[in-house]
Amino acid sequence: MPKILEDSFISGVDQFWVEETQAIRLPAESKLHALVEDVGNHLTRENGMRRLTYHVCESKEVNAFVTPGGHVYVHTGLLNVLETKDELAIVLGHELSHKIASRVFLSFLSFPPQLMVSPHTHLQNTASTTS
Repeated sequence: MPKILEDSFISGVDQFWVEETQAIRLPAESKLHALVEDVGNHLTRENGMRRLTYHVCESKEVNAFVTPGGHVYVHTGLLNVLETKDELAIVLGHELSHKIASRVFLSFLSFPPQLMVSPHTHLQNTASTTS
């Protein structure tokens, strides 16, 4: 996928979720938002990642997710069942792993098709040259 298309895709997904959650997002000044941002920023800093943008949404759902552009959404329903900052760090770490995986996936889309060869094809080619 050309970089310009990748950037457009990421921007579109991020914009969708910003608009979709506008009515239920807690203000950045709220204590819950500060907690999520503090734990999240600690994780990214300790792992050499760029800072992400955190949102806390008023919802009974026990859920959290990250967009390809690095917006992390945590629902209050999830925060209500967590008992410690360590548990929150586990959840956010899981979401950060999705962010890393999405970058890896998107980077593969920019490979030229001739480089996208399956291991099976490689084994067939090797076998035919050694026979």
